[in-house]
Amino acid sequence: AGTPKGLQILPMLRASRWGGFAFAALLLASASMAASARSVNYAEVRTRVHHAVEEKAHEMEELLSTLQDLSAESTAMLEIIDRHCGAVLLGSARGASPMA
Repeated sequence: AGTPKGLQILPMLRASRWGGFAFAALLLASASMAASARSVNYAEVRTRVHHAVEEKAHEMEELLSTLQDLSAESTAMLEIIDRHCGAVLLGSARGASPMA
Protein backbone atom coordinates (compact mmCIF):
# COMPACT_ATOMS: atom_id res chain seq x y z
CA ALA A 1 0.00 0.00 0.00
CA GLY A 2 2.95 2.32 0.66
CA THR A 3 4.68 1.86 -2.74
CA PRO A 4 3.23 3.60 -5.82
CA LYS A 5 2.21 1.25 -8.64
CA GLY A 6 4.84 2.63 -11.01
CA LEU A 7 7.60 1.65 -8.58
CA GLN A 8 6.23 -1.87 -7.91
CA ILE A 9 7.27 -3.07 -11.37
CA LEU A 10 10.97 -2.24 -10.90
CA PRO A 11 11.81 -5.11 -8.48
CA MET A 12 10.00 -7.58 -10.77
CA LEU A 13 11.99 -6.44 -13.78
CA ARG A 14 15.29 -6.73 -11.93
CA ALA A 15 14.46 -10.26 -10.69
CA SER A 16 13.47 -11.71 -14.06
CA ARG A 17 15.95 -12.99 -16.63
CA TRP A 18 14.72 -10.51 -19.21
CA GLY A 19 14.40 -7.72 -16.67
CA GLY A 20 17.11 -5.52 -18.15
CA PHE A 21 15.68 -5.85 -21.63
CA ALA A 22 12.13 -5.24 -20.44
CA PHE A 23 13.22 -2.24 -18.42
CA ALA A 24 15.06 -0.79 -21.43
CA ALA A 25 12.04 -1.43 -23.65
CA LEU A 26 9.81 0.26 -21.08
CA LEU A 27 12.10 3.30 -21.00
CA LEU A 28 12.26 3.43 -24.79
CA ALA A 29 8.47 3.25 -25.10
CA SER A 30 8.11 5.93 -22.45
CA ALA A 31 10.61 8.17 -24.22
CA SER A 32 8.88 7.76 -27.59
CA MET A 33 5.51 8.58 -26.03
CA ALA A 34 7.00 11.68 -24.41
CA ALA A 35 8.56 12.74 -27.72
CA SER A 36 5.25 12.44 -29.54
CA ALA A 37 3.55 14.40 -26.76
CA ARG A 38 6.08 17.20 -27.21
CA SER A 39 5.27 17.82 -30.88
CA VAL A 40 4.26 21.43 -31.33
CA ASN A 41 1.53 22.78 -33.55
CA TYR A 42 3.18 26.09 -34.48
CA ALA A 43 0.14 27.38 -36.36
CA GLU A 44 -1.92 27.00 -33.19
CA VAL A 45 0.82 28.65 -31.12
CA ARG A 46 0.97 31.63 -33.52
CA THR A 47 -2.83 31.97 -33.39
CA ARG A 48 -2.88 31.85 -29.59
CA VAL A 49 -0.05 34.38 -29.32
CA HIS A 50 -1.78 36.67 -31.82
CA HIS A 51 -4.98 36.60 -29.75
CA ALA A 52 -3.04 37.13 -26.53
CA VAL A 53 -1.26 40.17 -27.98
CA GLU A 54 -4.57 41.64 -29.16
CA GLU A 55 -6.10 41.09 -25.71
CA LYS A 56 -3.10 42.70 -24.00
CA ALA A 57 -3.28 45.69 -26.38
CA HIS A 58 -6.97 46.11 -25.51
CA GLU A 59 -6.16 45.90 -21.78
CA MET A 60 -3.43 48.53 -22.16
CA GLU A 61 -5.80 50.79 -24.12
CA GLU A 62 -8.41 50.55 -21.34
CA LEU A 63 -5.75 51.18 -18.68
CA LEU A 64 -4.45 54.26 -20.50
CA SER A 65 -7.98 55.59 -20.93
CA THR A 66 -8.68 55.11 -17.21
CA LEU A 67 -5.44 56.84 -16.24
CA GLN A 68 -6.22 59.78 -18.54
CA ASP A 69 -9.70 60.07 -17.00
CA LEU A 70 -8.22 60.02 -13.49
CA SER A 71 -5.67 62.64 -14.49
CA ALA A 72 -8.38 64.94 -15.86
CA GLU A 73 -10.51 64.46 -12.72
CA SER A 74 -7.49 65.11 -10.48
CA THR A 75 -6.64 68.29 -12.37
CA ALA A 76 -10.24 69.49 -12.07
CA MET A 77 -10.28 68.67 -8.34
CA LEU A 78 -7.01 70.54 -7.80
CA GLU A 79 -8.40 73.58 -9.63
CA ILE A 80 -11.48 73.54 -7.35
CA ILE A 81 -9.31 73.21 -4.25
CA ASP A 82 -7.06 76.01 -5.46
CA ARG A 83 -10.05 78.24 -6.20
CA HIS A 84 -11.66 77.66 -2.79
CA CYS A 85 -8.59 77.38 -0.59
CA GLY A 86 -6.02 79.37 -2.50
CA ALA A 87 -7.26 82.72 -1.21
CA VAL A 88 -7.36 81.39 2.35
CA LEU A 89 -3.87 79.99 2.05
CA LEU A 90 -2.56 83.22 0.52
CA GLY A 91 -4.30 85.23 3.23
CA SER A 92 -2.85 83.08 6.03
CA ALA A 93 0.62 83.54 4.56
CA ARG A 94 0.17 87.31 4.87
CA GLY A 95 -0.87 87.07 8.51
CA ALA A 96 -4.64 87.02 8.07
CA SER A 97 -6.71 84.49 9.97
CA PRO A 98 -7.42 81.31 7.91
CA MET A 99 -10.94 81.23 9.34
CA ALA A 100 -11.80 84.75 8.18
